[in-house]
Amino acid sequence: MKRLHLVLLLSGLSLFAALASGFYVFYTVFYALAGALLANLAWAYGNLLGLQVQVKRWPGRGAVGDSLYTEITVRNTGIFPKLLLEVRDLEQLPGQVTGRVVNLGPHGELRWQAAAPLRKRGVYPLGPVRVYSADLFGMFRHHRAFGAVEELVVRPATVELPAFHLSLAQWHSQGTSSRRTQDASPSVSTVREYTHGDSLKRIHWPSTVRTSKLMVKEFDSEVGNQAWIVLDLHRDVQGGGEIENTEEYAVTAAASIAHRLLSMNWPVGLIAYGDREYVVAAQRGVALQERLLDVLAVARAKGTIPLAEVLLKSKALSSPSPTFVVITPSTQLSWAQAANALVEHSSHVAAVLIDGSSFGAGPSTAPVHDALQKAGVAVYQVRQGEPLASALDHHSPLAASPRQGPYPGDGAGPPSRR
Repeated sequence: MKRLHLVLLLSGLSLFAALASGFYVFYTVFYALAGALLANLAWAYGNLLGLQVQVKRWPGRGAVGDSLYTEITVRNTGIFPKLLLEVRDLEQLPGQVTGRVVNLGPHGELRWQAAAPLRKRGVYPLGPVRVYSADLFGMFRHHRAFGAVEELVVRPATVELPAFHLSLAQWHSQGTSSRRTQDASPSVSTVREYTHGDSLKRIHWPSTVRTSKLMVKEFDSEVGNQAWIVLDLHRDVQGGGEIENTEEYAVTAAASIAHRLLSMNWPVGLIAYGDREYVVAAQRGVALQERLLDVLAVARAKGTIPLAEVLLKSKALSSPSPTFVVITPSTQLSWAQAANALVEHSSHVAAVLIDGSSFGAGPSTAPVHDALQKAGVAVYQVRQGEPLASALDHHSPLAASPRQGPYPGDGAGPPSRR
């Protein structure tokens, strides 16, 4: 645009000089500059006429670490060549823009495939593909959009955690509560509207007939074997860059732990207060895992409720004697005190500390680690770049004390490690 402004300025000055002096040379300069402007404008605009662009994408849903495959076909249906066309795609996908400069002869066609790595979870619009055209002097730039807008859901990565384990060794009593589960138990808690993933065997036909909606039964769950993942999405405790940050590491840890516990047939629930309230009742089964991944794909760390308050709310939502897996980058001692209160009220607590200092933000985790250790909380620490499976190895949590409950053995727990 600076070149365009310069040419317009020179055109204006030459016209002013021609009108003021009447010299033919100034008229010649003005006509030459005006003609060049019109020619370049026609080039940039006409270069986009007669184009056809087709796009094919695979898949429509993925996870962090996967790749999005795209095939783009560009055709020139005109008799004039198309030169220096810039084709750009995936402009809304974080950390990735695929594009190339193409030249097409008369009735020419060009097709190529590209693989874009999915680096950040979320819901992103795909398309339209934009084709940009500029004149040879870079004074004018136009574009056209091709194709419909599609939606891509990027779920968090799920890491296998073969060594992460929670034990039922110290839970002897069982009973009933109002927590919901996918597995049928002797008593029905309530009925609700059918959602995708529910078993057809659980349809409650009298309620279905009465409400004219498909209704399913929900059963009481067993007490003492529920695992609640408490994900800290407070905005003030996060740190890091756009891709590598504490929020993404925490969400990946939550998805991976949920996958591990569900594979061990644990009822798993999720509690998080971020851009909105996310509470998923403790259940078992593949349908719950799909739901958790969908929730974690869109959850954002924009919350204003401190973790200590979230833990108090979590106690009210859970069954008696549950296990809480707290995932947080917070170094505030107030939430360690809340975790201590949970332990004293027969809850089992494990903490996954996302070390914000390793992301270049936040103080040391040592004070909150010590407080959690005194409270009998098993603590794992995840640093930037560290494999999650190694960080969550249950043989070597960072904190272990005689009060620790979720681990089997003689009560002393595994040895302490920093």
